[in-house]
Amino acid sequence: TLKAAIFRQPTGSAMTWTRDDGWAHLKETESLLANGVAISNDGEILFYVETVAGKLHRRPLASPRGAIDIDIEGSSDNLSWTSRGTLLLATHTQGLGLLNCFLRAGACRTGWAVYEIDPATMAARRVTTHSGDSIGAVATALEVKGDLLLSSVFDDRIGKMPQSSTNSG
Repeated sequence: TLKAAIFRQPTGSAMTWTRDDGWAHLKETESLLANGVAISNDGEILFYVETVAGKLHRRPLASPRGAIDIDIEGSSDNLSWTSRGTLLLATHTQGLGLLNCFLRAGACRTGWAVYEIDPATMAARRVTTHSGDSIGAVATALEVKGDLLLSSVFDDRIGKMPQSSTNSG
């Protein structure tokens, strides 16, 4: 999958499942390493990232009309909802360094950033950025009781950061 994504070949698409019809591909969701996903509270809008392309997509499930795509710095990874109804998106900011981590075992100290996204407008605000020297390759940021919990795809640790200490980037 990574090889295909590096050579800019779509690696998959978003899919839905129903009891009557089974699995079906959603139109116009073919992606270069589709990754993190989230669904709106009403179940009508799909959000997903395209890691290799550094994009976040908003797709109404009933129709491709009303789709919005935005560029995000780095290699976007996972999504999570906040208590404010916004999305958090973790992104890797050192692509070649991250690739090196993929090829070897052990801790990974690559840079990352976290963005907060307004799901209605798709406006993105960088919440924080980090060099990766304490915790690297952050793949997910999750809001829990005023803190950001940070998980890493290759590192040997997780992080906890008070939201009051995040910057507006």
